[in-house]
Amino acid sequence: MIDVAAHFGLCAIPFGKLPPSRAFTSSDLTIVTEKLRCLELVGGIAVCIGEPGVGKTYAIEAWETKLCADSTTVVWIDDPGCHIYSFLRRCVLGLNLKPLHNVDTLWQQFHTAFMKHHETNKHLIFIVDEAHQLPLTVLDQIRRLTNLARAGTASLSFVLIGHRELLSPFTTTKLNALRRRLTTVITIQGLSADEFEPYIQHHLTVAGTEKTLFSDTALKRLWNGTRGVPRLINTLALHCLLAVARNGGDRVDQAMAEAIFRQEELL
Repeated sequence: MIDVAAHFGLCAIPFGKLPPSRAFTSSDLTIVTEKLRCLELVGGIAVCIGEPGVGKTYAIEAWETKLCADSTTVVWIDDPGCHIYSFLRRCVLGLNLKPLHNVDTLWQQFHTAFMKHHETNKHLIFIVDEAHQLPLTVLDQIRRLTNLARAGTASLSFVLIGHRELLSPFTTTKLNALRRRLTTVITIQGLSADEFEPYIQHHLTVAGTEKTLFSDTALKRLWNGTRGVPRLINTLALHCLLAVARNGGDRVDQAMAEAIFRQEELL
């Protein structure tokens, strides 16, 4: 197997998932921090949407690292399920409790746990990934849960992450009450054209080099083929470096980038 790091004199393989503390400071991450500041202050429900691969979850992870652990408790729900019972069960598990056996008892268990947590004066934030899978009944349950927060305090909040269709239920008249709980809606766009080259170089710098390992024409081809989707950029850029290393080269040129795009057409 080709050792990309050794070939280019790097200390790590580039274009992997960086720790949020070392994330490239894109406009998306800045917007997330600014908009979720409102949630930190007043609580409620925030919705973060975008196409697959644009970095929704990563942006929220980066925001989470900036929260004060002394005043905030964060619970991640990566797979929220499709039913009220499964959703409440995951919430209770996130609070390190053994879930009870039906919706009513789970609700009471959550209520008791939240009121106990509220005494700590810490803001409890549930971050729900893949939230576009949630049916109307579960979304309305989230509204009911936010009712537990005391008036005038930011004590219980939800951040819902999902594809663009997550917004559709909020436009129905059935969920007017839920919509009124919305604190903010964030749309993750991916990298802009101006951010693309600095993003590439940031990953290379973190991996241990200040060298430019992509020609200008190769970068242009990568941008045209990925249109700023970080997950796709990372995958194809690493494929390019692997191909160069395999051929004993020292830089990705346009021909190599074109060849990778042909080979990885499905991506």
